[in-house]
Amino acid sequence: AKSDNNMQRMESMLKEKDEQITSFRQELNKSESAYKDIIAQRGEDNKSRLKLEKEKTKLQKYLRLLKGERINRDRKLQENETRVDILEKENASERERRSDSEKEIRKLSDLLIQHKSRAKAAFDGLCSESIVYFPTNNEWKSQV
Repeated sequence: AKSDNNMQRMESMLKEKDEQITSFRQELNKSESAYKDIIAQRGEDNKSRLKLEKEKTKLQKYLRLLKGERINRDRKLQENETRVDILEKENASERERRSDSEKEIRKLSDLLIQHKSRAKAAFDGLCSESIVYFPTNNEWKSQV
């Protein structure tokens, strides 16, 4: 009976150890599965990260390109504004010269009208005082 009792106790301990081993195997399988999931997730995360880095690189290149275009556009705009300023100054200068020329023409025109009226008055005065004689070409030549 003692050996049966020892046998039963040994079987009970073996059964308990088998249950513990089964339980540990289940835990180990769960851990391995979780580990594989984590590794797979990391792989997916790495793929996603690589995709995101590639997209980030593309966007950075595009942003640099846009910045370059904006800098060129700003530079051209500045050049055009400078040209416009220069042309406006030249145009103002030309208008001023034209205005000065028109004033000079008006002054000379007024002066010409004054001289013309004085000459006419002088000629009319001469004509009224005496008869003016103008020699013909032949007479003029014979006097010379």
